[in-house]
Amino acid sequence: MNKIFCIGLSRTGTTSLCQGLELMGIPTAHFSLPLFVKQHELNPGLQFTPQIRRTPYGAYRLRKELNVIKSKPLNVLWHKYRAFGDLPFPNFFEELDQKFPNSQFIYTFRDEHKWLASMKWMLSEGRVIWKWGRADDEILHFTYGTHRYEPTKLLKAYWDHHNRIQSYFTSRPNDLLMVNLDKGGLDLNQIGNFLGTAAPTQATPRANAARIAPMKQHLSYWLKQQVPFYETVTRKILKKPALVPTSASIL
Repeated sequence: MNKIFCIGLSRTGTTSLCQGLELMGIPTAHFSLPLFVKQHELNPGLQFTPQIRRTPYGAYRLRKELNVIKSKPLNVLWHKYRAFGDLPFPNFFEELDQKFPNSQFIYTFRDEHKWLASMKWMLSEGRVIWKWGRADDEILHFTYGTHRYEPTKLLKAYWDHHNRIQSYFTSRPNDLLMVNLDKGGLDLNQIGNFLGTAAPTQATPRANAARIAPMKQHLSYWLKQQVPFYETVTRKILKKPALVPTSASIL
């Protein structure tokens, strides 16, 4: 069965689209650090290299994260899911097209000013709510040339990606569905018609709307970045268990 790749960038309805595909009965993976870290398995010419300058302690913590991520086999990802969305799948759509012939691609995009506003939220409140690790910052830096809110760099990455997709699929318009979120939002009937799958009766999901993080979360995030072993020490003092990821997004 053919694969489906959602190649819109962050904050372009990727989570809602993945949930919509699930409602259609299509097993969907949302986000994948293992693919980003082990991109050489997708194409031997690709190689992950950390790009963010870090303190020795920060580099040590990144290595620990990477060791866990590298233990996740990519063949599980490809066998378990039919559809894939969010980073890093948009980064590698050409390679994925070569690896999985006859795939279908869905590109979600939106007004650049609305996108920038949403990215500003994601790179401040969002990163605290979702408790990003250092590897998450690496995938952002790889995609946008920055892991912070720098509008010029973000917009350049946005339009480079947009133009790259349009150029790549110029002669293959039937393989790509372009979804402008500012013109009707996420229409599952349109997506179902493109995929040849019946749309669900449920309303189109709207996930990951911006939320306001409590101030204590901001303080906790800052401390974890500034104070070595902060998280380990506080767990011992408060006798709190370590957080264990439960989302399928670890694949």
